[in-house]
Amino acid sequence: MNDKELAAKPLRDHFTATATRLLATLLIAGLFHSARAATPETLIEQVHANGARAVLDREYSNEERWRDLIHGVESGSDAWLQVAAALYAASDAGASEELESAVGEALAVHPSSVFRIAYPAFDASRVCGEPDRNDDRYRSESSALRNVDGRIAAVERIRDVKLASAKKQCLDSLRASRVHLARPSEQDVDDRN
Repeated sequence: MNDKELAAKPLRDHFTATATRLLATLLIAGLFHSARAATPETLIEQVHANGARAVLDREYSNEERWRDLIHGVESGSDAWLQVAAALYAASDAGASEELESAVGEALAVHPSSVFRIAYPAFDASRVCGEPDRNDDRYRSESSALRNVDGRIAAVERIRDVKLASAKKQCLDSLRASRVHLARPSEQDVDDRN
């Protein structure tokens, strides 16, 4: 090695080390990103390519991805509601309940989209009821009642005549849930005696 090559070696080593660190950072970031929930469009593509059950199993088995998916559905966006409808057909037990609850939450935000996209995959009695009382947001009766009232108000604002039947069915179910929630529970009556 000549003097120029010896002088350039530390600089070359520095660039090699920097490039290696940068590449490792990008790879880790890519792996982290892939652990996050996919976009609804990607999920629908995957359902078409691999089947709803395979996509549901993968998403449901990763708690962070599943939470992201559920929050997406709760947003009431058309794309996320399409994902919910596609996955619901393959779901059972816990996944079904969480998807139903998320679509129910979407009612308060975009009820017309829920009726256009999520029905008939989701039955009105499952979506148009009281919120999940295991959800920390609705543990109290008053918070659950506020949620049902918000859903009722949102559904009442629907003016599309094509959705009149779904609207009526949902409002009937929501109002029945409200009566049920407002009625004192047996535990409340026992506590008063």
